[in-house]
Amino acid sequence: MTLDTLRQVTRNRYGLALGATADDLYTDAMLTSIINQAIRLICQKTFCLYQAAKSISLVNGTQTYALGTDVLLEDESTFVYTLASTYTRLKPRRQESLLEQYGPFQSVAAAATLGGFFCHAGYQDNNQRMVTIIPAPNASGTLKFNAWIYPTDLSANSDTPELADGDQDIIHTVACWKLAEFDLSRGREGAQGIEVWAKEAMEGIDSLRARLMSTMTRPLPRSLREPRELRR
Repeated sequence: MTLDTLRQVTRNRYGLALGATADDLYTDAMLTSIINQAIRLICQKTFCLYQAAKSISLVNGTQTYALGTDVLLEDESTFVYTLASTYTRLKPRRQESLLEQYGPFQSVAAAATLGGFFCHAGYQDNNQRMVTIIPAPNASGTLKFNAWIYPTDLSANSDTPELADGDQDIIHTVACWKLAEFDLSRGREGAQGIEVWAKEAMEGIDSLRARLMSTMTRPLPRSLREPRELRR
């Protein structure tokens, strides 16, 4: 299905009139955002992700950088700092051990030799994952690493999700769930109630995850496996 079709199906399933744009709660832009959120949630819960090479431009004296809005989880064993033709593999370190060695980060002067890094939750656009390097580099360079990333967000009407055609119905189901959550936050009652949408969405996600897991030939990294307490 194209993005335009996904929006129309979501409107129909959620009980909205086709082409209803007078209510700014359900514009095409909002539905596109909801659908992309749904796809990201599906990919996160089913481990339907890409592994890709990423890079960040480092700035003299800057310690902390966003890893990118598409990054779900970084592979800490692959972080490499490149300056001119020199490659330096960085070691992941616990924040506490870096504090013990260097003291308060804000007082650590930039240096050519980097002691290590740690990744953490972020606060920038879409709460991106972040990396902090101690000491900060004293020259511009490039940080390269591998990460598990989400598919590219849909934007054009003709864009299609990268899930197989037979698995795409789950997208508008999860989108309706997210619309019901949004309505609840605004004091508006969802078309069928949030519990109904949540149950149907999670059943679809669980079914898709089981099918995808049965075809896997390589084990997932431990950090990507869902904690026991989150399993439904």
